[in-house]
Amino acid sequence: MKEIALGALTALLLTGCGLGSSTPQAIDGNDIANAAYADDGVFYRMGGGNFPTETTPAGVASREENVVLGTVDGFEDGQTESFTYSDGTTEVDRYVVIRVKVREVLKGDSDSFKSGYAFLTRPRGVQTLDAKGDLVTGGDAAIPVDEFGKSIPTGARVLAMASPFRPKADQRIKVESPRAGVSDPSAPILLVYDPQTLLMDGGPESALRGWQGDQKFTFDSALADVRTAVSAK
Repeated sequence: MKEIALGALTALLLTGCGLGSSTPQAIDGNDIANAAYADDGVFYRMGGGNFPTETTPAGVASREENVVLGTVDGFEDGQTESFTYSDGTTEVDRYVVIRVKVREVLKGDSDSFKSGYAFLTRPRGVQTLDAKGDLVTGGDAAIPVDEFGKSIPTGARVLAMASPFRPKADQRIKVESPRAGVSDPSAPILLVYDPQTLLMDGGPESALRGWQGDQKFTFDSALADVRTAVSAK
């Protein structure tokens, strides 16, 4: 299993690492025929750090606690986590929450998604503040929330293979509004911390990025790979 990079503050955090009452529904032929397609490029505009990678989607599905198939329903500003240095400079790690309408729970407790929605969180970049709390020049590396909506439209199919977000307890890190953007008080917040944990449908001819080796996966072939792995358990 190889390691690839994510952001510095996020890497530190990962070392321990009412929307109605609808129920999950399978995606039918009309959904696929009229699908909105995603551009996952926004997920590659992130910085350094480390996270594990697998050679196949099945490997990720086997590793993570939840596998959820659904469609994008919107984006919200998520929690912030900040770390202040001895000189008073603060790095603020900002998150985005991806609200997904659940169509099928392939792995995990279906009751966790009884609202019909899954809430996925991902760091969207770091802002650096001076000792007065002002943004330093060139210190805004956070991707605006609306940029995600421009690249990943409502209705785009996604497959989340992730575990609940469990940041390591660290008194040096200040967490604000840990459930910001999550309207279901009982739902787990799933951490999609690298591109392999959130697959997006870019169209039938679009190969998924972020995989090792020569095998090329489309969204549908990756979904089939994951279904086989999950059903074998």
